Amino acid sequence: MPALLPLLAHPFGSQGYGLLLGFFGLGALLGATGLAFFRRRLSADVLVCLATAVFAFATFAAGRWQSFAVLSVIMLVAGVAWIQILASLNVSAQTMSPGRMRARAISMYLLVLQGGLAGGAALWGEIAERVGMGRSLSYAAIGLGVGMLATFWFRLRSVEIHPNALAMD
Repeated sequence: MPALLPLLAHPFGSQGYGLLLGFFGLGALLGATGLAFFRRRLSADVLVCLATAVFAFATFAAGRWQSFAVLSVIMLVAGVAWIQILASLNVSAQTMSPGRMRARAISMYLLVLQGGLAGGAALWGEIAERVGMGRSLSYAAIGLGVGMLATFWFRLRSVEIHPNALAMD
């Protein structure tokens, strides 16, 4: 959805785009403040799965409503879900790696994440060009839903942290 935000915001001009992006960022800030609350009550798998479901719903909804007020709320909710997903995956990437491999693991995680965002933006832009923005966002939401099935096979685990695990070898 963030990659297609300029298309979503086009009817509202550059100021509308900036405001919608601001609502997304505000949602991320609100989500970050609630992260500790959710992490105490939910496993990383459940948190990522729930946040992905919320983000999928927001992605689908963004392709259906053209009202600026509704899109603002959608972007706020999407920002909350986005930061929950990214922060949980980041923590998992750090805690599942042994201390001596942590820097390499995080660099690969960031490479895949940033490369996936860039490649995905190009892919979804092409899909939007061919089938329209609304349908492409619907397809993306469906893809997120299907991707949640991966949590049944790929669990977010962490290695047990021992005092010497934090030392670099």
